[in-house]
Amino acid sequence: MSVTATSIGRFPDAGEHRRSELADFLRKKREALTPEAAGLPSTRRRRTPGLRREEVAEIAGISASLYAWLEQARDVPISRRTTDALADALRLEPHERRHLHDLARPETIDLRESPTPRLGRFVASLGATPAFVLDHFWNILQTNAAAEAVYGWDGDEDEAPNMLRHVFLKQRFRELIPDWVDAAASVAEMFRLDYGGHGDDPAMRALVDELRAASPEFERVWQRHNVRRDLPGPHVVDHCSLGRLTFEPSVFGVVDSPGLRLLAFAPIDDATRDRVAAHLAPSTSSG
Repeated sequence: MSVTATSIGRFPDAGEHRRSELADFLRKKREALTPEAAGLPSTRRRRTPGLRREEVAEIAGISASLYAWLEQARDVPISRRTTDALADALRLEPHERRHLHDLARPETIDLRESPTPRLGRFVASLGATPAFVLDHFWNILQTNAAAEAVYGWDGDEDEAPNMLRHVFLKQRFRELIPDWVDAAASVAEMFRLDYGGHGDDPAMRALVDELRAASPEFERVWQRHNVRRDLPGPHVVDHCSLGRLTFEPSVFGVVDSPGLRLLAFAPIDDATRDRVAAHLAPSTSSG
């Protein structure tokens, strides 16, 4: 399904979009933080959830006006020191701190997203461990035989296969993964962490708007503005012929190709490994 950006709204310019993302993230984190967690005395009457803007500003040691302007998405400069102070005040986890810095102080990175032959050989060598090489759009650039056997892919797409489209828009994934709601949310939250550094890319924003328009589940997760750095385990797959399979997911950066990441699902138990390996054995021996 192809949906234009106007399905959600007009595209703001890159700076306006990033300020809006920053404002939304700050507001969601402020509203989720209780006074007790922030080290403040609790009071009986609070008209708003979480902390007040003035309280975050006081803890961070910045002016209340500056913090209010940030949540209003105004075009104001923010230093690294101020960004760190806000991360401390909001009790952000390391990956959330990275996301805040990506939004507040973006840096240009040479992505170099071309998989090397060495990476392809490594992915192919992983045997019964399904593996995917993804770019920063989460396009699937490479897979191995185990990934194709366990998850499969449609061959009717004009564009390169995309992990987010498959997870949120393909019925097969809902049928494969018994805890699809939580698994899909985790995928979107990981992508959101990447999006923070590339959200000024019109193509990236078009992908997000397409998913928000086509998938109510994606829209709900996106509105929460949660980020995560890895996928939770165990990851369970109910395969039509292999039965229940259980994997431990891991995500690795690719040093010689910045922007790429390797997503691998290692079998947790012998039964999973043996069934996947046995399924692959005929094609391996025939090759």
